[in-house]
Amino acid sequence: MATFVYVMSPVIWLFISSLETEEALASIPAVLLPGPDKVTINHYYFVLTGFFPSGAMESLEVVRTIMGLQIMPTLVNSLIIATSVTALSLLLGIGAAYSFARIRFAASRKLFVGMIATRLLPYISMAIPMYLIMKTLTLLDTLLGLILVYTALTMPFTVWLLATYFRGLPQSYEEAAALDGCSRFQILRRVVLPLARSGLIAVGIFAFMEAFGEFIFALVLTQTVASKTLPVTLASMSAEILWTGRGVLMASTAIALLPPILMSVIFRKYVIEGLTSQYVVESR
Repeated sequence: MATFVYVMSPVIWLFISSLETEEALASIPAVLLPGPDKVTINHYYFVLTGFFPSGAMESLEVVRTIMGLQIMPTLVNSLIIATSVTALSLLLGIGAAYSFARIRFAASRKLFVGMIATRLLPYISMAIPMYLIMKTLTLLDTLLGLILVYTALTMPFTVWLLATYFRGLPQSYEEAAALDGCSRFQILRRVVLPLARSGLIAVGIFAFMEAFGEFIFALVLTQTVASKTLPVTLASMSAEILWTGRGVLMASTAIALLPPILMSVIFRKYVIEGLTSQYVVESR
């Protein structure tokens, strides 16, 4: 319990702060549990609609509205990008992972190690080359450009985790299917994928979170609200906190945390099974 409180205390503080008035947030010393007169949902109303409720503080309304109107569009952008990257990572990663796990071909081990080694490169070192590539392809400031970049970034982890999972599956099922006349593709679709459900869900969730929370490439490759992601917008708001207000920033961050938290809670069982794949498969 103590560990849970220690780990979750910043998140709890964030959600409490998002419900406090600006005056309460600016008070010194800070108050952990504000009184009823210091609680408001105006910050969420503003973030979700872009307008101040009647009777709310409207100082600097124009600047705050400009910042606030970026929250929902960039949240939608982040969800579209993360969902697309998850689908592409699974679609492309399944075939590659199964090939590395079951098929022996020339330099397969070297290719596998080389692909995994790309994860050792810091994102900041790839930002300029990616910018030049996207500029050449005229994909700067587009959702498609970010989807392609994030898919390339998530593929090494996707292939590595799925290949590890496929290696842990008993080959007897695949051999029996081959004796029945199934092709490689049929074996993969009818035998391997149903057994690897937990691993697929775990990999999908990690790909979603990677794409949803990535910041560096989203900052470098986007310029307008049409393609910006939520992390970039939140960073802009935090840099202008005196203009946007602490409460608006807290409410925006709380909304940004909801998709990853919900996915983790809903699919927690499959994530745990996916990370302990070999032991789960052997126990079946």
